[in-house]
Amino acid sequence: MSELVNTPDETSMAKEAELDARRADIEEARDAAFDRAKEQGVDPSQIEGARADFKRGQALKDLDYNVKKVASGARPSPKMLRTEDLAKDPEMLHS
Repeated sequence: MSELVNTPDETSMAKEAELDARRADIEEARDAAFDRAKEQGVDPSQIEGARADFKRGQALKDLDYNVKKVASGARPSPKMLRTEDLAKDPEMLHS
């Protein structure tokens, strides 16, 4: 999050703290929803499956963000299937 809000100045640090608090609230609400579902008779294995799917989705979202952060150039599309078109501005990953 510090990269997102560009810390360490005071305004950025306050924004980071606000985002951390909001994330904690969202996680708490998510966990409460799972607990309510369990209390209402939802199979615990389905709840754990939902938790795992959510974590997997978040991990994929993080991976997508990090790959895009180090990528440059045109992303290939069905309209750019010719080699000469792709060679004009190839997609590259930088570390």
